[in-house]
Amino acid sequence: MEKIANFVASSASEYWRNAEEKRFVRQVRSSSSWTEHAADTRRTLMLEMDAVTLLLCSLRTRYNAVAHINRLSSEILAHIFSFLQKIDKPREVKLNAPGDQIGWLRATHICRQWRSAAIDHAYLWSNILVDLGRRWMEEFLHRSRMAPILFNDLETRRSDPEGARSVEDVASIIAQHLCHMQELSTVADDHQSAASIFLSLRQTAPVLEEFELYNKSATVDGDHNILPVTDPLPSLPPDLFDHVAPRLYYLSLWYFQVPWPSLVFSNLLYLRIMGTAGSAEAARFAQSNFETQDLRSFLDALSRMPALQVLELSFALPRLPPGARPRTSYASPVALTQLYRLYLKDTILECAVALNHMVLPPNVDKFVDCRLDTAKRRGADLIAPWIGSQMGTICDCKVQEWIGGFRIIAPSTFSVEASPEEGGLDIYIRYDDLEADKALDELRPICQILPLEHLESLCVDITYACQKARDWFSILGRCENLKHLEIWEHCQDSIWTALGSTLDSPVGGYSGSGRLFPSLLSLKLSDFELTPSDFHAKLLPMLKFRKTLMPLQWVDVSACGRVEHAIFSGIRDEVPEVIW
Repeated sequence: MEKIANFVASSASEYWRNAEEKRFVRQVRSSSSWTEHAADTRRTLMLEMDAVTLLLCSLRTRYNAVAHINRLSSEILAHIFSFLQKIDKPREVKLNAPGDQIGWLRATHICRQWRSAAIDHAYLWSNILVDLGRRWMEEFLHRSRMAPILFNDLETRRSDPEGARSVEDVASIIAQHLCHMQELSTVADDHQSAASIFLSLRQTAPVLEEFELYNKSATVDGDHNILPVTDPLPSLPPDLFDHVAPRLYYLSLWYFQVPWPSLVFSNLLYLRIMGTAGSAEAARFAQSNFETQDLRSFLDALSRMPALQVLELSFALPRLPPGARPRTSYASPVALTQLYRLYLKDTILECAVALNHMVLPPNVDKFVDCRLDTAKRRGADLIAPWIGSQMGTICDCKVQEWIGGFRIIAPSTFSVEASPEEGGLDIYIRYDDLEADKALDELRPICQILPLEHLESLCVDITYACQKARDWFSILGRCENLKHLEIWEHCQDSIWTALGSTLDSPVGGYSGSGRLFPSLLSLKLSDFELTPSDFHAKLLPMLKFRKTLMPLQWVDVSACGRVEHAIFSGIRDEVPEVIW
């Protein structure tokens, strides 16, 4: 075998040496000028080198064809490439990306067989790489043929609008390829570009599964409050996808007006519609189109989504007629039997009316963010009855209050039908410039509706509402069985008075034992800077008073700043255990 190999090698070497001699032995000088002769010679030899390069490529292809890996079928090679796509993604967003930045695509440059295997399998090119520039994107669209494709230029247009394609180009791509788009996410820059995109969305989308559209012209703050604009938000076409998108399960729309009758997609699992607050233009639109945008059309749209699992609506609820009341029935309630997460953000009347027309499973995680309308005397009491209807027994609760609103979180909410680990309620009530006593008036009806009698663990972070010790009794006095209490540093000093004294007369509907949290066993202090003066004026008198009730078993100061040893010793003298 070695002799044969040596013979083949020497024969090949001799063959190509003879070929070179025959090719170049009779070269004739074509010009009397040496400069012209050199240029002609270089051009001739360059052509020869190009030809040899092609020959070497052909020889490498023959060589690679007998490699072990190339015994694999093209289907298996394509499957290997699909794994590479996940672990080696292209990460360069510049048009002329260097070779080491294009990720898995480098594998298709190894040899002709690998390249052919990749090109022959359209699904490998289905994730259209918008970030790599126009040439890459067009090549991916071409190679994907009619395979279901994923087209996402949302992040590119939001983060690098100058490097992205024009909206007109994107609209043209959508119009050409919507019939085989599996995922589509894009951005409208303004009303004109939105109109171009809307035209491309008025055809059927037979394989579309996920769709997200973002309106970049709506300038909003962190709370989705729209900043001053001159035009109303653009409205989606009433015949979105020509009412045909049988596989659509994810729909996310940011800062558009949505005609509820256009949502006829029965397989939706996830619906997100993010609107804007404080827009007079949007309010005028809602009033002038009340016949098509009323509560009934909203509920009808939800009833067409029997599989819905996640519903997120931010300032997207239909406006209500003048004189609307939260407990009035305006249409038949809709049962969302598969829902497991509800996010609702709007003015308090709209939230209350919408929630009273929904029938929710007992294990739904509910986050409701309401904005009070104090000018129209629409306070927290509007939504309190609904909150009470959602509560079975709670064992854990957190109450936060600050200058702009308050929040009540009951993560372990459960009823007879649901286990303690399922479901949960998060209520956020917002208001502007309320005085402390007025804030307490809004917080009190919510706390009074909560089933606090069996509460075991409570965290309080109440900054302004409870100015007096009596205020704490009025909102939390029914926590007769509370075992564990966490207090945050922002709380008013009145909490120490409430914990360290007896109430001498009923207040706010409370007429219990007169002692706040009489069953308390543990106390945790969070974010406190315990100074000697604070300890002697606030904490120590309270600890001594608690000894006359059910004594505290431990105090946790591990979440505080530095605690002096003298303070630690003082606490240790009053309770059996101190955690620090």
